[in-house]
Amino acid sequence: MLIKAVEYAEKGRALDFGAGGLRDTRYLLSKGFEVTALDAHIVKKIENVNHEICSFEEFNYPIREYTLINGQFAFPFIAKDKFDDVWERLIQSLRVDGILSGNFFGLNNAWAQHTNANILFHKQDQIETLLQRFTILSLVEKEYERPTAMDETKHWHVFEIIAKKELDF
Repeated sequence: MLIKAVEYAEKGRALDFGAGGLRDTRYLLSKGFEVTALDAHIVKKIENVNHEICSFEEFNYPIREYTLINGQFAFPFIAKDKFDDVWERLIQSLRVDGILSGNFFGLNNAWAQHTNANILFHKQDQIETLLQRFTILSLVEKEYERPTAMDETKHWHVFEIIAKKELDF
């Protein structure tokens, strides 16, 4: 999905939202982007990257800075009680005509059964509402069985999105 998103994006500054192991950060660098890698737990820093080691909620989102925001398997981990605020600040950091790429978890995701988990789950119409200021270039719903990062097989229900920002406010 990120490969496709990069095809739509103007080269410039990119935010790797939930950068984790920096795989997507490296890819964005290889495609000529200046990258900010945001994650609370970046294990290893790499050259030519602005590393922001903090939570999504604590990050100081610059206004209209990024031509691409990549949030692969990250949006569901924004704190539930802070989601609206973080989402708004995230979207404001994307330039008009910028590209947003990432995933949301659907209601059939196995983790949705754990009601005490601080993980967000969405229906398709909720995602479409979040993207009102965007032209949706791709919105694909997928369900499959696959191991987690902890090598435990689980049922995944995800919505993959690529969208172009049309309106600033």
